[in-house]
Amino acid sequence: MATHETRERQGPVAPEIIDPVEVDPLPWMILAGWIGLVSITLIAAAARLVRLDEFPAGLADPELAHALIARQGSDFGVQWAIENAGALSIPLVTLITLLGRVTEFDIAAPRMAAGLFGAGSILLTGLWIRRGMGPLWGIAAAAVLAGSFWHLLFSRLALGQIAGTFAVAALCWTLTEASHRRGSAAMVWYVLAGISAGLAFTSAPALRLLPLVMLAGLIVAIVRLYRARITRPDALNWLAATAATYLSMLPFLVANRDAPSRWTPWTETSGLPNDQFSDLTAMPSAIIDTVVGLGLSRSDDPALNMPAEPWFSLLILPWAAIGVLGLISASNEEAMRDHFLVGLGIGATLLIGVSAVDAGNPGHLVLLGAPLAALPVYGFRTLTRWAQVRTVRVALAGLFIAGIGGEGALTYDRYVDQWAAAEQTRTAFNVDLIDALRAIESLDHDEPVLLSVTGRETVLGYFSSTRRRHTFDGARSLPFPARESGYLVVPGSEPLHPSFAVLLEEQAGLTPALEGDGFRGYRLDDRLREQMPFTAPTVPYPDGPVLNGHELTRSGVDHATVLIAWLSSPDAPAYDMELRLRPSDDSVAESSASTAIPANPLRSDLYQVLVVDIDIPENIAQADLGVRLIARDGNAIKVDGVDEDDVLFLNRYAFR
Repeated sequence: MATHETRERQGPVAPEIIDPVEVDPLPWMILAGWIGLVSITLIAAAARLVRLDEFPAGLADPELAHALIARQGSDFGVQWAIENAGALSIPLVTLITLLGRVTEFDIAAPRMAAGLFGAGSILLTGLWIRRGMGPLWGIAAAAVLAGSFWHLLFSRLALGQIAGTFAVAALCWTLTEASHRRGSAAMVWYVLAGISAGLAFTSAPALRLLPLVMLAGLIVAIVRLYRARITRPDALNWLAATAATYLSMLPFLVANRDAPSRWTPWTETSGLPNDQFSDLTAMPSAIIDTVVGLGLSRSDDPALNMPAEPWFSLLILPWAAIGVLGLISASNEEAMRDHFLVGLGIGATLLIGVSAVDAGNPGHLVLLGAPLAALPVYGFRTLTRWAQVRTVRVALAGLFIAGIGGEGALTYDRYVDQWAAAEQTRTAFNVDLIDALRAIESLDHDEPVLLSVTGRETVLGYFSSTRRRHTFDGARSLPFPARESGYLVVPGSEPLHPSFAVLLEEQAGLTPALEGDGFRGYRLDDRLREQMPFTAPTVPYPDGPVLNGHELTRSGVDHATVLIAWLSSPDAPAYDMELRLRPSDDSVAESSASTAIPANPLRSDLYQVLVVDIDIPENIAQADLGVRLIARDGNAIKVDGVDEDDVLFLNRYAFR
């Protein structure tokens, strides 16, 4: 009995508990490692590549930017795409272009590219940890990254961060492989590491500092060679890696030679919507925010409906924290010191780059997916090495496996049933606008279609309709043909001004000719023209639009809403318009409001009803409403009846 207790205190000696770092792995472990790694990669790829047009159905503006550049690059060439990509991911654009030629650039093309980069980063992460720690540990690291909510989200969205995740994972793997080889074989891996760093540089702005790390590695290698700490072949390997880095970056640098700010993380085009740049004085607090985002939820990002999710959930966070402690402890070992310093240098650089833009959004941490996946694995490994009792090790293994499995299940639920199904996600991903564009295809091709949309040129550029359609801002104008019929299509995310809705449905009695989930379409005819507000005589301006009347409605104690109608000739330019509400007795100061009469895109006359909100001067009994029309050269257009300020009197209103 005493002998048994002594063996328990010394630790288990069964073959299955052998540490793969300290001894060569057994054949069954090698085979199991490959089977497990490939299986996890295939399962993760399936989760990232199925039903791409459903979760969510639509493309967000950052996705569309990549997809549109890829489509145009397919037409105009790679050089054109690089020059016009800005801070978009060149590797992602390239892969979308290749896939788009097969899928015809539908919704699935950009997301398929993102899914392939996501699955590839999982495989490379497993290969990196497998080479550095052992086959079974590689399975664990791949499983941790595959179960990450943020990694799943970005693997199903065509954003440059996921290509950066792939590049960073490739850099970690190739550097680890290079450190385990000698001679010409090592140089091949160092060159691949340099190419990976160059790929990362062109993948995301946050990775723009990585080439400096490679250059610093070369400088350190030269210093150590001078001090006889390393051999000449070792220094040549770092020279090859650095040269490969800068050569692979060269096309980007040449294409953006006139915009050197794009060479830094603080580039003028950000990677996610609503990104805020952190200047040098704010970097310390930004780095703290980034680190806090590893384990604590941050605020939502409404522009992309990004959820308030930390990078590590409570199921994984304790293992990651222990992993950090284990790395700090291992740094005291002579054999681990060089690896620790290299990892610290790369990790610190990545952290600075990630913190340079919107440090409060944990989504940027997806760039560090490969090194972050190693932390909980190393934490589990550290605990199992510290534990001296076999039952404790078995219990720890059970907890770790349960944590990874639970994280994967929760990730799927959070993505499909919560995030992708949310109404905010539908709005952020232009679903109603895309549905409206598709519905337009079913309309009569001989009549013009007017589409209410504001600031969504990228959406329209990617999902370009095969028929003629014209866009307008439904929050301030209502255009319709003056002498023929047409269609007015209104997506739910681009609602009309309430006054226009009243004019269409209540006054004109128009019923929707198209109606779907998130959009409505009206057929415009004489019923709407008969409801035009005609409270003033028709006034034609010289070589300009024709004033067709107005309607003023008091919308509050101190506010009024004015509908004013204009007739524009074919291809007429835009004009600026100013409304003035002037007290008839000059007792108080006048109020004014300005807007623009949009240009007429049709080849026929176009009515345009504008809505203008104007303040009612305080303590006023009566006021005169007038309009002033200004050409784009800044000069007011004169017409019979204007006063000395070029204001045309419309009507007098009593407010008491």
